[in-house]
Amino acid sequence: MTPFQLAHVPAINAGANALEQLTDLLSTESIQHILVVIDPGVQGAGLEPKILAPIQSTQKAIIVSALPPGEPREAFIQETRAKVTDPLHTAVVCVGGGSALDAGKLIANLLPSEKPVSDFRLANEPLPENRPLLICVPTTSGTGSEATCVAVVAEDDGVKNWFWGPGLKPNHIVLDPTLTCGLPPFVTAITGVDALVHAMEAATNKNAFSANNLYCYEAIRLVSENLRTAIGEPDNLTARGNMQLAATLAGIGIDNAGTAIAHNIAHALGSIAHIPHGLAVAMGMAATLEWNIEANPSAYKGVASAMGLNSVDELPKAFKTLVSDVKIDLTVSHEGLTNETLAAVMQQPENIAMANANLRTVEENDFFTIAQWVLDA
Repeated sequence: MTPFQLAHVPAINAGANALEQLTDLLSTESIQHILVVIDPGVQGAGLEPKILAPIQSTQKAIIVSALPPGEPREAFIQETRAKVTDPLHTAVVCVGGGSALDAGKLIANLLPSEKPVSDFRLANEPLPENRPLLICVPTTSGTGSEATCVAVVAEDDGVKNWFWGPGLKPNHIVLDPTLTCGLPPFVTAITGVDALVHAMEAATNKNAFSANNLYCYEAIRLVSENLRTAIGEPDNLTARGNMQLAATLAGIGIDNAGTAIAHNIAHALGSIAHIPHGLAVAMGMAATLEWNIEANPSAYKGVASAMGLNSVDELPKAFKTLVSDVKIDLTVSHEGLTNETLAAVMQQPENIAMANANLRTVEENDFFTIAQWVLDA
């Protein structure tokens, strides 16, 4: 057996109205204050009272910090840290999409420290080990941030940085599908495809291993069987719950094995053209899947099977059909974007590791070819 290390998985509380379990999770005597980092979209959807109700039932002091629209920035992390006066007795609950979860995770980890956020970029310094209780409540079904030891936060000029550390993985994940029923169809679609691509890449890159693939294949099956229903029947709690679980399982997958070329492309497109991440990964996967299968068809047998297909040859068409069915347009609309520009950003230090993890080696000339495939879609 090939040696591997399967990382621990946080406790998962899942099901309709699982949110109510926050009361018990936060009722520990050592917790005197609760910091809630919340997504502005959650507030805009009118979900804040529902989310705060079980937290208020603890009768503990609550601080609510709403993430500004857009990517989380270091200034917000610092401002929110300053609101907490008793970090040793403060629990952190982060609620929302990937941005809110990333921000809340990083805030929780930095509460014990007085060092600036910038000191911890790219793991230049290890995160403090004594972070408080951390709970993630995702309200989208895509990023998988709730299951990973990674956070992405931008500098104040917009440059994104990765933060790593085991403490970024929460103590508890709460998956309540009632929180996702109000998501617009497009958001449901691109976040769902993001989860699918997470699982597909984690199961087929150079770091893939069989124990982790169990999570990945189940995530692929759940997305394949439930994404269309979640969009067509937005109040279908079974489909919504299965999509939440798929996103978390795919998050476990990338926590163990990372991603590959589709995410390399997506991060480059996000930097250049500010294309939503889920849309960008769909573009990246559609452009490269057949090319990857051509070199290593056996690596994709499990993916094809999880999607209910009879052969690997059917996989590229099946992926594009799913993307089309959920009304995702793969056309890159950005005036002046060339394959040279896209290829250059794909090779930048913050993105190259994802390309290097791709099972099929990405040669220097391949970046230009792949970039052109993306732009020609």
